[in-house]
Amino acid sequence: MEFHLPHGILRLVIRMKFLNVNKKCLFYMLRHANLDQYANGTGQPNISQASIANVEIACPNIQEQDKIIKEVELYEQEIAKAEVIIESIAMRKQFILDKCLK
Repeated sequence: MEFHLPHGILRLVIRMKFLNVNKKCLFYMLRHANLDQYANGTGQPNISQASIANVEIACPNIQEQDKIIKEVELYEQEIAKAEVIIESIAMRKQFILDKCLK
């Protein structure tokens, strides 16, 4: 299984003890696991297989994973709506400034 992760980690292949996992939940669990702490090198940090071979990440059952992702996605939708509102307000502010300061 491969996931694209932030912080310069281009590819990560993981071996799981079980297959019943929500991929989005696994993505968030891996991001939360702070894998950067296992990185070595400068410029283009590298995480070696040996440095994370025995790292275990607790994983709730599939029903709990689905529940978590459903809630996270609701928050993501709320955040997206808020960002649209903020952008709209910023544009109106700039319009007023442009209009009044010319």
